Amino acid sequence: MKRIAAVNDISGYGKCSLSVALPVLSCMGFEVCPLPTAVLSTHTGFSNPSIVDFTPYIDSFTEHWKQLGIVFDAVYSGYLASLLQFDSVIRLIEYAKSINPDCFVLIDPVMADNGKLYSTMNIEYAQRFSELSSFADLITPNITEAHYLLGIEYTHASVDDAVDMAQRLFDKFNCPTIITGVVSGGSIYNIVFDGVTHKIFSAPFISNAVSGTGDLFASTVCGYVVSGLNIFDASRKAADFVYHCMIKTRTGSLLAFEQSLGLLSNSDRFIETL
Repeated sequence: MKRIAAVNDISGYGKCSLSVALPVLSCMGFEVCPLPTAVLSTHTGFSNPSIVDFTPYIDSFTEHWKQLGIVFDAVYSGYLASLLQFDSVIRLIEYAKSINPDCFVLIDPVMADNGKLYSTMNIEYAQRFSELSSFADLITPNITEAHYLLGIEYTHASVDDAVDMAQRLFDKFNCPTIITGVVSGGSIYNIVFDGVTHKIFSAPFISNAVSGTGDLFASTVCGYVVSGLNIFDASRKAADFVYHCMIKTRTGSLLAFEQSLGLLSNSDRFIETL
């Protein structure tokens, strides 16, 4: 059984981050080792959540794993709760790569959406995510986060703009890129670039925006890549799964994914349902 270190926050209510990554990757057949960056009563989309910052404990997790000689097949990093955590994640990646040079590193630079940084973030987070992305084997920014990683002013980007940005991100970080959430003409697009070829995947845009879709996509991509799929097939299959879950999510509700998890453990069955 392959083992994935999942670095993210965990929210008691809200269906995002580790609350998504743990069931998704476990269902896909992986041993998941969670490393919480914060524990929250709800995700930050709700007002005044109770938050426990895990910054003081992240390095101790890594040190204990190091003492035990735990080998990771992947490190998947998402939301970071403080600027100090970036160096801690880098140390985890360096350890994981030292004991397994083939360890796959996915960085989801969770910091912004809809043209602006999240309320808990500032421009220094964007700079640190840019630094962290240089350690990645794959990054999965949404279109807003792609702007911040490139250090450019946000504009409503077309699909062609996003293709250019994916190429620029590869040049900057020397790793493949999936840019998500490019909305145009009633469809939503993901742009995938591996350094040579780009592919564009689309689905009908569903306006009942809910938290957790980015976490669901990144977790599923991570699982498929570690399973052996290339990033194009992994992106297509992950996007199909997210779309399937969005159809089942009622407007104003939390992301409905639990009853569809079985589809991830049986690809043939999933394809038949699309």
